[in-house]
Amino acid sequence: MQKIIDAIGKVKALEDAIVAPSPNHEDIRLMKHAGNKAFVLASIPEYMGVALDCAARATGQPVIFRSSGGQKTTANTTPMGFRLAKTGEDSGVLWAV
Repeated sequence: MQKIIDAIGKVKALEDAIVAPSPNHEDIRLMKHAGNKAFVLASIPEYMGVALDCAARATGQPVIFRSSGGQKTTANTTPMGFRLAKTGEDSGVLWAV
């Protein structure tokens, strides 16, 4: 945490510390909300929600999305994502699901 504080410094607004990433999959739909400059809330299809369930895979196994094709039902999962503002576009994105 100290390294993050040192990298970001003091900020007056949340969007000065973290910023909303752009989704990199065509099935991810962004939801509108008051903090949309700082972080994203997304609507994802059921096949993604199932793949992200920790109980659905072994420890250390990567997440693999397998679309069933056809209609994509919305999952009961709302991921939230952000990246650090001062680290540039190539920084990693933290997704909390």
